[in-house]
Amino acid sequence: MKLIKDVAQSLLWKNGYNLQRIRDFPEENIDLLKLLVKQLFQNTSEAVILQIGANDGKTGDPVHLIITQGNWSGILVEPLPNLYHELCHTYSHLSKLKLENCAIAKEDGMVKLYRVMADESLPKYVRLLASFDRNIILKQKPLIPNIEQLIEVVEVPAMSLASLIEKHSIQHVNLLQIDTEGFDYEILKMAFQSNLLPDIINFEYTHLQPEITIECGNLLASKGYSYLKVGRDIVAVQQSLVN
Repeated sequence: MKLIKDVAQSLLWKNGYNLQRIRDFPEENIDLLKLLVKQLFQNTSEAVILQIGANDGKTGDPVHLIITQGNWSGILVEPLPNLYHELCHTYSHLSKLKLENCAIAKEDGMVKLYRVMADESLPKYVRLLASFDRNIILKQKPLIPNIEQLIEVVEVPAMSLASLIEKHSIQHVNLLQIDTEGFDYEILKMAFQSNLLPDIINFEYTHLQPEITIECGNLLASKGYSYLKVGRDIVAVQQSLVN
């Protein structure tokens, strides 16, 4: 079995890089996810993406360039109306993408999200934050001492991942991208429960408890994935694609 670190080394060699331990970080980060996508789907006429938590489609988005520089179809999901409006504008020129203005939750219906008020004096990344868990937002307190006063509750429509898959007749996904501020592992479990086994999965793990991160890794391994922590994310690839 070839581990994802070995795959990373191979890809970096092909693109003129060498993977080694260094004391100082380079000025530019190496985009491992982009390299994996380029390698695995270079001969694919059209790839399918499912992005849960798409925000505005640009700010801090690890798949924006992947989408715009490739031939992708798929579903992008964003629950907050103002960010969904920006997302529609971002990808208005890509007709193969379908956008959903909802949250992905355990059940269909309406759900409450905690979000930061639209205060222009705040950094944009803070204004993009929304979570089912208020404590996730409170993690910004060291930088924004009055963050409690800036949190508001919004009610948004919700859909289970199984319902989303059924609605759009999703049969296979090449790339699953998840960024839901603490709900990522739940969505990953939903995907596997729906027998959805994407070729590549990228999701944020920094809001997960250490024991949950370990559980998540065990689940990925049980489903045939190799994985690697890259910054705030975990990148997972089906072992059958890299052996």
